[in-house]
Amino acid sequence: MVHIGKTEGFKGFFKGNGANIVRVFPFTAFQFYFYELFKVLLFPEGETNVYTKKVVCGGLSGICTSTLTYPLDLVRTFLSIQTSENKTAVMGDKPSMVRGMVNIVKQNGILGLYKGWLMSIIGVVPYLALQLSVFDWTASRYMPDKGSKWFDVVNLLIGGWAGFVGAGLTYPADVTRRKMQLSGIDSKSDVYTSIPDAIRKMYRADGYKAFFRGFVMSQVKIVPAAAIMFMTNERLKRWFIKKK
Repeated sequence: MVHIGKTEGFKGFFKGNGANIVRVFPFTAFQFYFYELFKVLLFPEGETNVYTKKVVCGGLSGICTSTLTYPLDLVRTFLSIQTSENKTAVMGDKPSMVRGMVNIVKQNGILGLYKGWLMSIIGVVPYLALQLSVFDWTASRYMPDKGSKWFDVVNLLIGGWAGFVGAGLTYPADVTRRKMQLSGIDSKSDVYTSIPDAIRKMYRADGYKAFFRGFVMSQVKIVPAAAIMFMTNERLKRWFIKKK
């Protein structure tokens, strides 16, 4: 953080944030939509509190959500590492979401937008399966009535807990996914030919620590983000249901 502040100033902390918002907006909408959709399609008998069913719905939501938004996530990753001193061929001198996607297609074809997709699925599916199911299952037991003054507070706590569990248990997969996305981006970057190859090279270089680098900072971001996301979703659901 000190280095970013010194080299890029305050704006450096928000580099790629526009792209992140463009990605997060549809990602969040899709994950909640598909989760509720699969609960209705797969279990038409109605809402049940069987945890395994919630995990299945969360996992299927993860597959759909990640596939639909993956190109945005890939370009966002390139934007986040672009600096005035370290320019990538994908972004060039004037980085942007559109320019990044166009350059990726020019260089690698349309499939280039899905580089590292399989690793993303391996990471995102269990992440969303855990996050959504943990929140749903915990909320069904401990959520107060919507009229309670503690409704939003408990939502925040349960949402933060769900984010912590989901991100914490799947963090190694997320690190590996980003490594594969950036594979061979420049002459200094490692080149990974497959998921096993990436895991093997990462472990050989830094041991098990390679899979948990940045874990604390990740949780500092994810826990409050998940708390706010779930609280907002539940509050909006209550508001729309009430209005309806």
